Amino acid sequence: MDNLTDNNIVEDEEFAAETEAETPGSEPEEAEDAETSAAESAEAEQQPVESEPSGETADDLTLCMAECTGEINAHIDEISANTEKLTAELREIRKLYHNEYAMRLRKVQEELDHYHSLEKGRLFDDILRETAHIYSSNLEVLEKIEDEKVKKQLTYMFSDILQLIESNGASVYKSAPGDPRNPRYCKVVEKIPTGDKSLHDTVARSISEGFYIENRPLVQELINVYTFDASLAAEPAENDMEE
Repeated sequence: MDNLTDNNIVEDEEFAAETEAETPGSEPEEAEDAETSAAESAEAEQQPVESEPSGETADDLTLCMAECTGEINAHIDEISANTEKLTAELREIRKLYHNEYAMRLRKVQEELDHYHSLEKGRLFDDILRETAHIYSSNLEVLEKIEDEKVKKQLTYMFSDILQLIESNGASVYKSAPGDPRNPRYCKVVEKIPTGDKSLHDTVARSISEGFYIENRPLVQELINVYTFDASLAAEPAENDMEE
């Protein structure tokens, strides 16, 4: 029995060996199939997997955008507040300039003008004006004095006063009868009506002399002037008709 069993085992092994020999390409095909499966698995792993964002991720994005918008608005409000503050400070500075520095600048300008006036010889204008006024107002007194000795002494005195005025740059201004009235250097005391239209606004009489320095009047000349009156011009024609 043992021999039969051993013989059967040997026969089975030989049959298996013959079967493997009849199918020589089975092992390479299995190996090729395995390699192809591995390559497809690797390619599938390399391809990115697209997935739709979940609801939780969209909410986080919305919340982040809201926070950023809030921060931007806060910065804008801060910038606006700083701009308003700066504008108010600039207004205060401008007001301070106009109220304080402009006043100081005006004062400095006045002082400069004062020194310029001194350089131009206006330092003694007030004194010369009063002296010239005394001279021109009292010059007629000489004509009313009958005592020749007193009149001569006063004449010398007025001559000295006139010399003092002229030595400081002032000049006499005196109009002659018939001269046109000069409103800058003359002051009208009395208006005398006349029927002669050609005499209108001309000097009838010089009452007192005037004084001026360059083109600046110190004391205006006092004068009487003619004024045209049409009623006076018609009177001669009426008298001729009556004759």
